[in-house]
Amino acid sequence: MNTVFDAPRSKPFGELRGLLSKHNYRQEDIYKALGCSRSYFNLAINGQTPWRLDYCYQILDMFHEPHETLNKYFPKDGKQA
Repeated sequence: MNTVFDAPRSKPFGELRGLLSKHNYRQEDIYKALGCSRSYFNLAINGQTPWRLDYCYQILDMFHEPHETLNKYFPKDGKQA
């Protein structure tokens, strides 16, 4: 019996998740600092709703990342090209 398995899919916004992990930040830390709801943050980081641009820049500022790295951490549809 042959069973075909799909390759595991990577989570959206992998670079952003890595940045949070590198600095030992939890998602809770971020959504509280942004002043947004947990449900909005979860939907956004899972690619189910668009990120608000002001939140993107706030996150970059929290980690002292240049604004030019916006597309690195917040790529279209959550995935790097």
